[in-house]
Amino acid sequence: MTEEELKVRERALLILLKEFGDEKTNRAIYACAEEWCKQQVTTNGLVSYYKAYYNQHGQAR
Repeated sequence: MTEEELKVRERALLILLKEFGDEKTNRAIYACAEEWCKQQVTTNGLVSYYKAYYNQHGQAR
């Protein structure tokens, strides 16, 4: 993982844990952040992405 991917992953985790940490398992949050940082260079749209693909059952569809 590149330095930039690590920075995006860190920001993604902070956002997702703040937004969903009390209601969802950390497994889904970490999986989403991991997938996100491999495909994106910013966190714009991350919460919507999580809601669409991970929020249903705690895992990607």
